[in-house]
Amino acid sequence: MIHFFIYTPTETVPGTYYLKVTDVNQAYYIENYDTSSAKGWLAPDYSDPDPNKIHGTVNITELTTDRAKGTFSFTAVEDVTGATLRTVTNGSFDVPLTRQGF
Repeated sequence: MIHFFIYTPTETVPGTYYLKVTDVNQAYYIENYDTSSAKGWLAPDYSDPDPNKIHGTVNITELTTDRAKGTFSFTAVEDVTGATLRTVTNGSFDVPLTRQGF
C-alpha cells in the first residue's frame, strides 16, 4: 500500500510534485499492511538534510473533481529505525477522489 500527501497553498493541479526535505509533500510505503509484521518507509528521508536532493516525484497527469491519474517513484527510509531503504519505481495510480476538509 502506498499513500501520498501533496500539500499546496492552492488547489492541486496536474504537474510534477517533488519529495524533498524542504517541502511538505510525502510518500509512505507500507509492507504487509494490516498484519502484525507491517513495516513502513517514508520519503523524503529526513536524516539526509540536503535541501536540494529530490527523494522522489509524483506526477499528476489527469485531475478531475472525482478522479486522479499519474505516476510516481521514490526512495524511502524505514520509518522506525531508519536502517533500510526501499526504492519504488515505475508506479502508477488511477484513483477515485473524495473531497475532504472544510
